[in-house]
Amino acid sequence: MVDLMASLATASTALELAKGAKAIADKLKNAEMQVQLANLMSALADVKAEAVAKATRIAELEEQLALTKAMTFDGMVYWQGEDDDDREGPFCQKCFDDSRKAVRLQQGLNKYHPPWKCLLCNSQYGKGEPISAGARRASLRPSR
Repeated sequence: MVDLMASLATASTALELAKGAKAIADKLKNAEMQVQLANLMSALADVKAEAVAKATRIAELEEQLALTKAMTFDGMVYWQGEDDDDREGPFCQKCFDDSRKAVRLQQGLNKYHPPWKCLLCNSQYGKGEPISAGARRASLRPSR
């Protein structure tokens, strides 16, 4: 990431230098040099835009990787964190595996609904009593 940011700074500096050179060429009335410098400025602007796009994509991928590393799978659903007492979740296994979206599951409303349901993909997990935080989540079972 550091090399990309250094390249972006270099491209910005080169673009500013080309603008200065074009201003001098404008004063000298050298049409050929003006055209070449305008082409150079356009090419440098393209390089800068591409570097920004790549830096943005790298940041997105790093964020996605950090999320993936933070999630643990217990055999049925995902949890964020490793310690039973400090974990967040549960998160939908289908949504996370398919699109890397951490969609928090919602508890069922009553005894006739499954304990956990994804409101995005409608996957349902668990049977019986809702699972309390900190308890072992072994009773989670997907049902559709």
